[in-house]
Amino acid sequence: MRWRMLFLISLLMVCLLGVETAGQDSEIGAKIGDEIIRIQDLEVRRPKSMAGSTGELGKTKETAKDLKKVMKETIDLTLLAMEAKKTDLMNNATLKAKIRYQVDALIAQEYLNTYIDSLISVSENEILDFYKTSPKYGEKEVIRARHILVKKKEEAEEIVKKIRAGEDFSKLAKDRSTDEGTRDIGGDMGWFGRGVMAGPFEEVAFSLKEGEVSGAVETIYGYHIIKLENRKKGPPPELEKVRSEIRREILLKKKKEFVAKKLETLKASTSIEILSDKYKD
Repeated sequence: MRWRMLFLISLLMVCLLGVETAGQDSEIGAKIGDEIIRIQDLEVRRPKSMAGSTGELGKTKETAKDLKKVMKETIDLTLLAMEAKKTDLMNNATLKAKIRYQVDALIAQEYLNTYIDSLISVSENEILDFYKTSPKYGEKEVIRARHILVKKKEEAEEIVKKIRAGEDFSKLAKDRSTDEGTRDIGGDMGWFGRGVMAGPFEEVAFSLKEGEVSGAVETIYGYHIIKLENRKKGPPPELEKVRSEIRREILLKKKKEFVAKKLETLKASTSIEILSDKYKD
């Protein structure tokens, strides 16, 4: 799939447009027959992980290796595109439709990521308001629980019966639990919020009342018996730790709203006629 995409784009650049590739003022990186490959052409093909300075010798060597790989792939693709020009491939209607789709998609994406982004800003007040009003960044419920972990369901059910008959949970945890991290402290898992424990464990733990003990709860680790000790509201995350995340959320929302309004305007001012019944509402 990757080669197919790159091949189509390469065909577009060197065949359909009939001009030198992007970056007319950019330094020439290579000549392949009559085709010129500029540095800017190579830069847009570099993986994002290669961007920026490296600093470490090992990373620098790896970057140099990757750059050579980009050049090799570019040469291969250009050679294939040059060969394709000698055939009637460019008269293929399906290929032309695919190339037009890829061109529109690339241009529209660049428009969204650069031009529209430059028109949208996020103020400090907007970040503060979002931080204060969004439930996502408010106080979170946290709980403190104990658990006993065993391998077999039958054993877990046996332990549950013992607990409900009055035996001490902490003592049973020390004697029977296979969780070495909590066994010696009576199965105490400390305080934790949602999104930390395995799904089934979390669901049951947060549904318990203080002092209540669950039945056997299966996870990938085995079978748990859970006792809820306490629950409380935990402090919200510090603003500085989530500022960038909040800014991205606001920016994305604004961009969606901007694009929706822009499309409304364009549709209202542009003649659009769907001629094929198959694609009509």
